[in-house]
Amino acid sequence: MIIKRNPSLEEVLPLLEENNLPVCDIKKESLVNFFALYEKELLCGIVGLEIYGNNALLRSLCASSKAKGVGSILLSHIEQFCKDNKIDTLYLLTTTAEKYFLKKGFRVSKKETTPQSIQNTQEFSSVCPCDAVCMKKYIV
Repeated sequence: MIIKRNPSLEEVLPLLEENNLPVCDIKKESLVNFFALYEKELLCGIVGLEIYGNNALLRSLCASSKAKGVGSILLSHIEQFCKDNKIDTLYLLTTTAEKYFLKKGFRVSKKETTPQSIQNTQEFSSVCPCDAVCMKKYIV
């Protein structure tokens, strides 16, 4: 398996749609901090970050329906990327994967305690529904 940075929009959008994740704010330039996992040239999964100083918003962690264990591989990769780039805290919003992220060391967090830079993102302000669960993880 190979992980590549900055996958194409044509690859990312269908996988996001297959996983019922938002695509309305995903543009070519927003993919600079997205990572794609490939096996034999086949896209198996993606994950993205929006970076704001030493905080980041985790975006669009998903895998193809045929892939197993891809989420864990990509999450480990993104956490190492955060360590290497002095990102202290990861935030995310989810409507379906709270239990998964709890198993991965994330904790539920109040939206109003999230840094303003994260609250100002499109994901926080308009893309995700107001009942989405906010979670965070300290990167050590």
